[in-house]
Amino acid sequence: LLATAFVAPVVTRRAPHYCHKEPEVGPCRARIQKWYFDHRDQRCKGFYYGGCNGNANNFNTQKKCLEVCLPRRPHVPVCKQEANPGPCRAYQPQWHYSPKLGHCIGFVYGGCKGNDNRFGSCEQCMKRCAKGSNPQRLCKKL
Repeated sequence: LLATAFVAPVVTRRAPHYCHKEPEVGPCRARIQKWYFDHRDQRCKGFYYGGCNGNANNFNTQKKCLEVCLPRRPHVPVCKQEANPGPCRAYQPQWHYSPKLGHCIGFVYGGCKGNDNRFGSCEQCMKRCAKGSNPQRLCKKL
């Protein structure tokens, strides 16, 4: 029995240029509920469209707005993600797994955003990412 697998590469696509434009109500006076992509907040927001002219950053549903304007990012397994402290400035000591080193190391998390390669203890990190190792023994050495 011969089994073959085809793995398609994950392609990241860029959002169309119009997703970066401010919404335009247009000169007409209808009040049609529409959605536009706010590129600063990276989310879709509602607005009332006048019914004519405007621009292409104008969607009938929030779902369609997100589908078109929120770029897809390739899925990176948790334990292969780089340490990411996030943009906030809290002081929260955490642990992340370093694939290069083959074990978990401490870092300071800022309290928001970041990614999922973030654990409250060395043991939690090692159990999740360093398969087949003894977390208690390894973490005491670190």
